[in-house]
Amino acid sequence: MNKSIIVGLLQNTAILLALSLIYEFWWSFETYRKLINKYITGIYIGIAGIILMLTPWTLVPGIIFDTRSVLLSVSGLFLGFIPTAIAVLITGIFRVIQGGSGMWMGIAVIISSGLSGILWNRFRPGWKDKNYITELLALGYTVHIFMMLCTFLLPKDMFFTTLKAIVLPLLTIYPAGTFLLGVLLLNQYKNWQNRLAARKFAESERRFSDMLKNTTLYSIITDSGGTVNFCNDAFLNETGYSGEEIIGKNAFDIFLPEEYRKELYAKTLKIPEDNHNMQLNFETEILKKDGSRISVLWNSTILKDDRTGKIIGFASIGENITERKKAEAEILNAKTKAEESDRLKSEFLANMSHEIRTPMNAIVGFANLLTLSEVTDEEKKQYLSIIKNSSDRLLHLINDIVDISKLEAGQLKISNAPCNLFELLNECVEAAKIYPEYIRKENLEIRLNIPEEYRSEIILTDKKRVQQILDNLLSNAIKYTPQGYIETGLRIKGIDGNEFLEFYVKDTGVGIPADKKDLIFERFRKLETSRFQEGAGLGLSISKRLLELLDGKIYVDSEPGKGSTFYFTIPYIPANKPEPVIPESTRDLIDLRGIKILIAEDDLYSFLYIKQIISESGAIIFHAEDGKATLEIAKRIKPDILLLDICMPVIDGFEVLNKLKAKESNTVIIAQTAYAMAGEKEKCLNLGCHGYIAKPFSKAELLDVIKKAVRNKSRD
Repeated sequence: MNKSIIVGLLQNTAILLALSLIYEFWWSFETYRKLINKYITGIYIGIAGIILMLTPWTLVPGIIFDTRSVLLSVSGLFLGFIPTAIAVLITGIFRVIQGGSGMWMGIAVIISSGLSGILWNRFRPGWKDKNYITELLALGYTVHIFMMLCTFLLPKDMFFTTLKAIVLPLLTIYPAGTFLLGVLLLNQYKNWQNRLAARKFAESERRFSDMLKNTTLYSIITDSGGTVNFCNDAFLNETGYSGEEIIGKNAFDIFLPEEYRKELYAKTLKIPEDNHNMQLNFETEILKKDGSRISVLWNSTILKDDRTGKIIGFASIGENITERKKAEAEILNAKTKAEESDRLKSEFLANMSHEIRTPMNAIVGFANLLTLSEVTDEEKKQYLSIIKNSSDRLLHLINDIVDISKLEAGQLKISNAPCNLFELLNECVEAAKIYPEYIRKENLEIRLNIPEEYRSEIILTDKKRVQQILDNLLSNAIKYTPQGYIETGLRIKGIDGNEFLEFYVKDTGVGIPADKKDLIFERFRKLETSRFQEGAGLGLSISKRLLELLDGKIYVDSEPGKGSTFYFTIPYIPANKPEPVIPESTRDLIDLRGIKILIAEDDLYSFLYIKQIISESGAIIFHAEDGKATLEIAKRIKPDILLLDICMPVIDGFEVLNKLKAKESNTVIIAQTAYAMAGEKEKCLNLGCHGYIAKPFSKAELLDVIKKAVRNKSRD
């Protein structure tokens, strides 16, 4: 092969390779993707082709060779149709301008070379990822075999001479040039892909870091041992730490409470390397710098080494669910309370049924027995005693229900007045000694222990409510003490610089378990629920609420099997001694003979009961069944005393009061009612009543109220 041919081809190939460096610009900026830039690229390649055609080797005048075939085929392979088609057009036009006997062969080579690269790119798109060496060599040989075939377009006298001269370069230098140029561009392409991926990764990492820094969610990145590599501001602000205090430190030791630390650390160590589930979700409490805790739900991504597959760390996103946990706890607590309320309501209804039906059964039963002719006087006396005790028990239950309703409505008022401490306690003890349940227990004793210096002490308090509390405690003590003793007493105790009276009721009964010491003060709670105990379970609840109104407290010291001691306190307020009580026998008795008394009562049995009480007094009794009749009869007879039921049909008692007051009646008016709600007594007195009595009442209570009302009227 002629030495000049080889030198020309090598020189042409060197120019081609040098010009190929300019491709870096196109790869770096991806300009080939835009249409205008594809046109520019095609023009650039066409110009490069012209440069190559201006430095050819010449076989004979009119027949020239260069490496434009390499350029155009590689262009078609890497850059596609538009740039290559433009380059083919430019170089083709230039070859026509050059003319010569090899013009048609040159044009054919230009077209076949560009078309070969374009078709290779179209039908073998994945060649870069396969055996690219074979692909590039195959393309080089394909292009230049077509080039040899193009020699048939030469004049016949030049065909063999030309083919003989170019066959060796076409099978060696040209494919090698195609291969080298292809490898160079492929490396540039891969470098560009790597740089592009690196830029995208860096941008993604920057955006991710910005997102983690600015999000309200917590984010933390640790290595496999728990050492913190990153922590966002949201987590730092919440926990109270600074970045310097956290970065490089172990997250397990800083943030996890002791009870969670070992378990979670062991859990992370047990994650297998071949675990395909890259997520780790868990919930834990986090310790803040001040020692308080928050609940966090973590979603962690397991980070692995791409080469070894080993776990190298965890990227965790956390959500503060403290408030949600509190809300869930509140809902659960509310649900538990609702269920407990339903259970207590069922128990209460069952207990109320028992508490009402039992005394009612005794009342109705023994009342029927009293009608039998064969009943002896002794049996009648016994039956009447049972009826009275059952009525007292039923009345006590009703009073408890009324009291708890008043307390719930905030309508129960405290009325302080001077009272004797010894009398207050002694009356409660004496009343307890006649409880039927106490009488049945022969081996049970009730003691009163009050120091001598307190026996004449006069204090200012609501005697009725304090005795109600003592009665409840004594009743419970009797109920739960099979044998032994019950003791009650008091002492003066200093609390926070103030003096209080501390009462106590001590028993040797069954005692109270520690887990029920608070529950027994709730409504409808009873120490034993497995069997019926007399009472509604309201006594201690009422006592606690009453003591709150009295500015006192109640508490218990108890041990199962050894008994209980209930304590309660009220403020110690000494009072001046009241005037001595004049015995009933020395009082001025009021003679009711000839006195006209109008009983305004719609309930027939209540009227008959009142009539029976006052019939022996010699009074003249009239009856009105409703408010309208009361006004009509009062207008006609002008009664001396009116026993007025507040709740009556047609016209109620309050309206009757208003109309009588407007007429400036001289009648002594005594209100009687079964409501007995807070403020009702004051309301009646303000409307003109001279006396007030709440049902049920005894004979002595009614006569005493009548006497006082007449006395008060006479003073007016």
